[in-house]
Amino acid sequence: MLKKKLRVMQNALDALPRPLAPPWTEFPNYSPTSMGWRMGAGETYLDYFRDWFSTLSEEDRQTYITTVSIPEEWVAWIETIHS
Repeated sequence: MLKKKLRVMQNALDALPRPLAPPWTEFPNYSPTSMGWRMGAGETYLDYFRDWFSTLSEEDRQTYITTVSIPEEWVAWIETIHS
């Protein structure tokens, strides 16, 4: 049962259009320190985004960062995954 739910969730994430929407766009009501990033859909999306972002080349990461609008409160977070 759990395996099936996880597979369904993974398939839904894999079906998202690329490039992925940044977390602050996907969950606009969550601040960077929200508990929503530590449980449930927010946590799942943040982990998936981080994994996806890490697969990008340095050039593609830089392009992504310059094409999305990063709210001030998210700058430190994006810097941690970009380094």
